Amino acid sequence: ENKTKKSIDQNLLKDSKISEGKKLNSKVIKKNIKKSNKNILLYRVQFGSFRDLNKAKLAKKNIEIKYATNGTTLGIKGGRTVHEYWPKFKSVAVNVSIDGLHDTYEYIRGNGKFADVEYNIKEMKKIPSVSRIVGAFTVQANNILQIDKVIDYFLRDMEIVFYSHRVNYPRALSAQVLPEKLNQAVVVKLEAMKDKVKDYPIIQKHPVLEKITLRQIQDNINFLQAKDLHQYWDDCVDFNRKLDETRNQGP
Repeated sequence: ENKTKKSIDQNLLKDSKISEGKKLNSKVIKKNIKKSNKNILLYRVQFGSFRDLNKAKLAKKNIEIKYATNGTTLGIKGGRTVHEYWPKFKSVAVNVSIDGLHDTYEYIRGNGKFADVEYNIKEMKKIPSVSRIVGAFTVQANNILQIDKVIDYFLRDMEIVFYSHRVNYPRALSAQVLPEKLNQAVVVKLEAMKDKVKDYPIIQKHPVLEKITLRQIQDNINFLQAKDLHQYWDDCVDFNRKLDETRNQGP
């Protein structure tokens, strides 16, 4: 795999110089895979979209794909779905962006339905080539208060990996703007989650996830304690009030 990656990377670099920085298309990617060592059993290629993946016509190869999605649809351009396409690959690793539960998710997403995402994740799990599904939770002021519930729901109900990122900009949405009492309350919730992680069935089935989940929990504690931006709390409230007006929602 490493030899293949090096071979592909070198060929991509060569072709990128020839094209003077133009975006590499599917034909170039396909050509570079053919140039690589054919004795290697697994190829890894990253695509920006299903459309690019479809154009490349690489499904006959022994390829692992990694796919980032908001999980709101299972469709591919042309009327196909992942049920038709993903089974053709060696394995599929999926990152699903889920920035909250139920009403919180729908408030942040604006035009997405949490129930649709849940249903689609269940459908993804039915595809044998899907090797893992990761719930990518972007921590911000609007969802940090339910982070312990998000961890619990991902691990227990959805049975997916919990992974998190943190908003730094716009500053008004950073979780670090929380007033001190709210900040401390979240830290207490996260500390309490540490003792529960090992008891989830998904963790017991995949022990490696215990360390990963604990690291994610600690990363968020560290972030909350790293900087106090509570003086911008009013900016956060004002940001959301203006957002509500543009969406015609909120109290």
